[in-house]
Amino acid sequence: MVSSKMDAVLEFLPTLKKLYSDSFIALFLFGGIFVILGGRQALKRPSEGTMNEAAHNLLLVLSNSALVVLLFGNLSFYSNFLFEYLSLPRVTKDFWSNVPFFYGIIIALIALDFQNYWAHRILHTKYFWGVHALHHSDKHITWSTSYRIHVLELVIMSVVYVTLIGWLSLPATVVAPVAFIRLWHSKLIHCQFDWTFGRFRRILASPNYHKWHHSSKPEAFGKNLCDMFPIWDIMFGTHYDPGLCGTDTGVDGFKDGFLEGQIYPFKYAYIATKKRFKSTPVTPPRTP
Repeated sequence: MVSSKMDAVLEFLPTLKKLYSDSFIALFLFGGIFVILGGRQALKRPSEGTMNEAAHNLLLVLSNSALVVLLFGNLSFYSNFLFEYLSLPRVTKDFWSNVPFFYGIIIALIALDFQNYWAHRILHTKYFWGVHALHHSDKHITWSTSYRIHVLELVIMSVVYVTLIGWLSLPATVVAPVAFIRLWHSKLIHCQFDWTFGRFRRILASPNYHKWHHSSKPEAFGKNLCDMFPIWDIMFGTHYDPGLCGTDTGVDGFKDGFLEGQIYPFKYAYIATKKRFKSTPVTPPRTP
């Protein structure tokens, strides 16, 4: 068992290295765009709060990556167990041999975004809010906020992704570019840009659209749950896009600090279970 865990860690090192390299690339890319758009104002030293939140987010990259590997090893084992050992039905690999590469990318993006919408919506219910609250606790949203995820949420979302990818039998030639697109789009929508994407705002989620999702304004709670395509919000009644979002972000009652963030889901679950969910312990401001 120890040997297998060590093998998993060694196999994950290239992925961890890529995470760090992506972080540095994002820092220079989005930082450069911000400076170009903001001019002299953007060159001002970031506030202490912004720096602290960004440091917290990047620390989560290291801790979450290590915990997922050490506790759960290779998630592909889970997929193989479901669809090979249990012989559950799934799309055959031959299906993709007849699908042009570009169409495969589109199909995979739509399928993954659809399941992400519903997984995200579940996380906004009072039963799972404690797991997701850490992501919304960032009061100074930047591209690094995309990393602000509790390890429990990371595991839940990873299992959901692996299940769908396994069911679709997605080839690596499709998974790799789709993962790249989703990773960088996630960073983009958490940037401090006021981009709305204009006439395309109902086709692709923009930074402004997603900022409404993090907004402290009650009308926006539980809205804009899609990751990439607002069509899901439009279809299922969670669309909210009244214009530029200039509101504050964050979660009421959420204490700052790395350890506090890790403890929060367990604290939330304890108090909520004690009250049998008749009233929420820390009112989750974002429920469908």
